[in-house]
Amino acid sequence: MSHKQSAQEWARTAHLPYPPRWGQIESELLARAGRPPGSTVVQIVALCVVLALLLVGYGAAGIGLVVIMVSDHPMDSGVVGLLQIVYVLAVAMPLSLLPPWIEERKRGAVSLAVSVASGAASLAAYLILRAEPDKGELGWIPLELLLAIATGFGVFLVILIASGPGRRRRLSPVIRMRTLLNPRNEMHYAQTRAKALEILFERSDVPLDEEARDELLNLKLGEWCRFDDPERD
Repeated sequence: MSHKQSAQEWARTAHLPYPPRWGQIESELLARAGRPPGSTVVQIVALCVVLALLLVGYGAAGIGLVVIMVSDHPMDSGVVGLLQIVYVLAVAMPLSLLPPWIEERKRGAVSLAVSVASGAASLAAYLILRAEPDKGELGWIPLELLLAIATGFGVFLVILIASGPGRRRRLSPVIRMRTLLNPRNEMHYAQTRAKALEILFERSDVPLDEEARDELLNLKLGEWCRFDDPERD
């Protein structure tokens, strides 16, 4: 079985392009940082639960569309009640993408895909219900669908049009979730990155002076890609 290099081993032996692509370098280092010390079965289970909840939340519009397509019409009160809850999530989840986007103002492929998919699935569900001759009592569902269409496509357009140049922070979903569940884990990744950077600093083939090294050390996790921006101050 092949041995996976540690972050320090990779920093010592990797063949880097010139000029180095710091966003890619950081991704490689963090991928080799290993699991933070002290991770327990409870934390792993919590990580899986949170990921499952995120999948359900961000996929709410798709879930609602499937329920509408497979349900008998008119739908019974239990299905209507379920859909009303589902479409509350479908309205809210695209909006939850805006706070991290406002902080970074970077265009992320995942945010764009999630928001436009939510809007499209909600639009499809709305058109299906409009074409259904025997709708029955739908409660708040039509209004919620219109709001979900608006928030999905609206968030998509905002992120697409109003984002600044450059890329979003590139952290794997696992690292993002670990630091969310336990902020102390961020120290583990930051220390791993710092130790590897010192090795890169000592390499003669890596153009890195002390000022640049200190600037890289002070950047948050996932932000080394800023050094790849040709318009960086």
